[in-house]
Amino acid sequence: MKYKLLPLAVLLFSVMTLQAQNVNIGSSTYPTLTAAIADINAGIHTGAIVVDVVASTTEPGPVVLNSSGAGAASYSSVLIRPVNDGLTISGATATGRGLIELNGADNVTIDGDNPNTPGTNRNLTIQNTAANTTTYTSCIRVATSTLVTTANNITLKNLIIRGSATGRFISTANTTTGSENTTFGINNMGGASTTSATAAPMALSSLITTIPSGATTNNFTVSNCDIDACSKGIYIAGSATSNINTFTLEKNIIGNASASSTTTVYTQG
Repeated sequence: MKYKLLPLAVLLFSVMTLQAQNVNIGSSTYPTLTAAIADINAGIHTGAIVVDVVASTTEPGPVVLNSSGAGAASYSSVLIRPVNDGLTISGATATGRGLIELNGADNVTIDGDNPNTPGTNRNLTIQNTAANTTTYTSCIRVATSTLVTTANNITLKNLIIRGSATGRFISTANTTTGSENTTFGINNMGGASTTSATAAPMALSSLITTIPSGATTNNFTVSNCDIDACSKGIYIAGSATSNINTFTLEKNIIGNASASSTTTVYTQG
């Protein structure tokens, strides 16, 4: 089943046709990734799901994909990919939240390469547009807890990741609590709800949050991504060696090498 994300300009048309399309076999169209993921969480689309992004979207807040089996969600895998070049999924989040949050979701791939063009390219940007002083934001977040115990087989590849902490490579941005030290490109450090598997992840407020003992994010891969505008490019924080059996970080570009840039990855690759 494929989902096509349409720009906000056609929101009225999409809403008018959404209900009829959802009860028919075939593709459904949505104005935002948020709307498409909401129907996956609601169990309207099941099995091996492909989300085709056909135009840039502006999300109203965090896009939260729940685990299969949480509430009505039932899928074997989810693939999110662009089918045109130069697309952006953007949106501002509050303190502690990620733009895309994989809430214990297993078997998820976000692949920024447009399969309709030759070669392997970064055709999709994930950008958190929160104010540059907002803390603990991320572009993509993996969340687990003692209740939401697995987020296995996640692959993030061929993406441009742009955090919210722009312009922080300046002399006055020098605190341990500011966005220059507390924001993330890709964040895998726990923080899912401990009371409901369908509740959104908790807002992060500390760098010491970890994947809890007993939870796993096995087979975690970040490959060929270009990551910038955050304190920490790829952040994995476990509490036990059993949290992750294998993780692969390869061919990623971390930060901005231009001497004149005031935006980069500030503290940790």
